[in-house]
Amino acid sequence: MFYGTELLTIETLANGGNVVHLHGSVRSPTTMILTTAQYLRHYRERAVQLFLDELFGRYTVLFVGYGLDEDDILEHVFRKQPDSGEQRHFRLFPRYSHQDLLARHFSAYSLKHCGAELVEYCIDRHGYVQLEAVVAAWSRELQPEVRGQLYLEKIKIIDRALDG
Repeated sequence: MFYGTELLTIETLANGGNVVHLHGSVRSPTTMILTTAQYLRHYRERAVQLFLDELFGRYTVLFVGYGLDEDDILEHVFRKQPDSGEQRHFRLFPRYSHQDLLARHFSAYSLKHCGAELVEYCIDRHGYVQLEAVVAAWSRELQPEVRGQLYLEKIKIIDRALDG
């Protein structure tokens, strides 16, 4: 677990299993971003901007629970859309089965205006606990692919360091 502006690097993220806390941690209260003024100052910091630019430019991002409502995050998503036009950012969207029309409109809006594809999951039977089953299934399915990509990303980081 990493927190603090000085640790906001893609190299930190590239190590499998690392989690970067963009807004600080309760383990170190002085690093926490709590007020609007702190939030605005934080996003003006060059290290934070560089980290988000690289994150959204090089990686596929899955928003869980929140994220696309944050204007400062959206700015980086829009600015760093892949040159290929390929959709690379996603948002998990819990919904009830009777919300088909709402989900359809929100899905189109999210893709067009936020640059993120909605991935819906139904919460009729299990509520938001259903998210655990969704993430567990994806984890099993993606594990072989993710391990290979982490290795390739480490090679790229080493190559850049040797070239630079």
